[in-house]
Amino acid sequence: MTSEHQADQQHLEAAMAYAVSGDRVAAGAELARIYNKGTNHMYRVWVALAETAVHPIREAGRPGAVYGLSVLNADSGRRTSIDEAPPGVRLATQFLTAQANQDTDTTRALFRAALAGQVEVMADAMPMLLDAAVASARAQLAARDTRGKSA
Repeated sequence: MTSEHQADQQHLEAAMAYAVSGDRVAAGAELARIYNKGTNHMYRVWVALAETAVHPIREAGRPGAVYGLSVLNADSGRRTSIDEAPPGVRLATQFLTAQANQDTDTTRALFRAALAGQVEVMADAMPMLLDAAVASARAQLAARDTRGKSA
């Protein structure tokens, strides 16, 4: 691992620690240190956050499982199409699904399409990826604490 990758990893770990503790401003500042290095760094942040979010799901699944996306309308409670979601929500959920399936071609295509499109879509998707990673990390910490208390 290069020193640049190590620095990115340290900033990402710090961002996650801040975010898990509820300090989104400090988390954002750490992520910006990586983002400001360019699009390859941005893509690696997205992958790392998505992997943090989906790893426990994939680990609990059976080998070779394929993951999909089920979207419910918050008002009606009925299933709906992801196409009805706002663009940032759609991008983040599709990226998470592709990462769950370890589909690098799709994660790259989604990221490139977002780069070529509106900056606002990426700005809306990024906090969702962070939130998904934080929710997963908190659940993993809670499960670990529960296992530790019962041992």
